[in-house]
This record gives sequence, structure tokens and C-alpha cells, in this order.
Amino acid sequence: MASALLTSSRVLVAVASALAVNSQLPTRWGSMLGHVLKPTVDFAVLPVRTPVYRLAVDLGGNDQPTGRDDPPATPEQLRDRYDAALVRIDQQQQRIAELVRTLELLQGVREIEQPDTTPLSAKVTATTDAGPRVVLTLNRGTRDRVAPGMTVVFKSSVVGRVIEPVGPSSADVELITAHRAGLQVRVRRGPDSIPYDNIRAQRGDDGRTFTADVARDLRIRPGADVLLADAVHYPDARGRLLGVVENIVDYEPDPHLLQRLIIRPAVDLRALREVAVLRPDPPASAAQPSDP
Repeated sequence: MASALLTSSRVLVAVASALAVNSQLPTRWGSMLGHVLKPTVDFAVLPVRTPVYRLAVDLGGNDQPTGRDDPPATPEQLRDRYDAALVRIDQQQQRIAELVRTLELLQGVREIEQPDTTPLSAKVTATTDAGPRVVLTLNRGTRDRVAPGMTVVFKSSVVGRVIEPVGPSSADVELITAHRAGLQVRVRRGPDSIPYDNIRAQRGDDGRTFTADVARDLRIRPGADVLLADAVHYPDARGRLLGVVENIVDYEPDPHLLQRLIIRPAVDLRALREVAVLRPDPPASAAQPSDP
């Protein structure tokens, strides 16, 4: 049987001959002939492109062209990246939960009837730590209509109260953890639960926390929000966050019926750098100038 007229060897010889002739022709003719021969050359080398590419990949260690010289990631590196991504996702979810809780607390504050106040931002210039009595010094004073007894807050949390004396451009604030008398509070187990009223919080022995004795059947768990409900000492801060239940222990005199809540402020009150003073709004008659 006669051999095929067009074989790979004959094609390669023809291409080589054509290239040799092309090199001896004038530039214009060579360019025209090159345009004619290019499809033929592409067709001739098509069967060897894939094997050559695979051989180059094998010799290069199975590296894919990524535009960088970085080696491919190992399984351990991929697992580390996956774990890091999970950590970032968890941090974002916690941040979202904190923002949702802050929004709910602020909404609860607006629903409680209390005196009308306007927050005045102030910077903390000094902190005096004398055991249980911690005093923050602010850069606001009588020039800004700051007076003793005004409540100081940080976002949705209660910080303390302005104490005497108040200078023209400075004022001292005693932290709420130094409050010696008991405070009426409300404990909320979750965002959709009804807060428990008639709970009294006392200053803890360490001067940094509060304690509250409650019945066991209330089933309060660590992490529950503790809201201020005192209408005597802090009437303009009712509904704001006093702290969070950090731990629950047995009430030693009667452990079968009562539990003791350990309440820690939601923020580090001794490390604040900026707060807000709740200044009472002037009466409407005083705010509007009288007619001549």
C-alpha cells in the first residue's frame, strides 16, 4: 500500500525549505510569504503543542503560571489560611452582636420616661485611683454649664456623677462603682426577654464590681445585661447599661433559695479617654426669649 502523500516528515522538510527560501527573498516578498506559511506552520506543530506543554509543567514542578514567583501553597498553609478566615468571621460576628445590643439598649433608654438632657462630650484629662474611690477629671466646667450631680455616661453605659467642686474649665467625676448605697437595677436575660425588676445591686468588696442577690428560680445566666432602674440616684440614666453578669455564686446564708450575681461594668471605667455629661435641658420658657 502506498504511503500517505502528506506525512509529518515531509511537512517539516517543506516548511524548512520555505523558510530558507524566505530568508533569501526581498523583505516585501518574504513578509507576504510569511503570512501565507504561518497557518501551515501552526497546523503542522499543533500535534506537539500539548505534549511539550505537559513536559514543561512536569519539569517545572507542576507550577501553574500565576504571574508571581511564589511556590504553591501547601495543605498546612491552606488550613492555616482557612482557620484565620474563620477567626476574622467570628470577630466580625461578635462586633455585629455588640452593635445590635447597643442599639437595643439605646432604644430601651428612649422608651423610659426620664428628664430631658443633652449630652456634652468631654475628654478625661486625669484619673485619680484611691482604692474604691476613683475620680476622673474632665476638661469641662462651669463655662460649659457643668454642675455637681450631673450624670456622666459612655455610649450606653453609666460612668458616674460630677462631684464638687467644679472649676471653670474642669470637673471631677466619681465612678459609679464608688456608690455606697444600693441601686435599683433590671436584669435582662436576652434581647427578647422581659427584664426582671426589683433587684438591688450593691458595691462589691473589690470596688470594681457590683453584687445582687436574686432567687434561683429566675434562672439568670452569665452574660445577662444589667440595666439601671434607679429613679432616686440616677433618674436621667434609667435604662442605661450598668454592667453585665460576669459570674453567679451561691448565696452562703441561703444557697438553696438565693444566688449572688457578680456584675462587672461593660467597659473599663478606669481607662476611659472620652465621656459625655448629661446636661439637663433648660425649660421651654427659659429657652425662648420673652417678647418686649
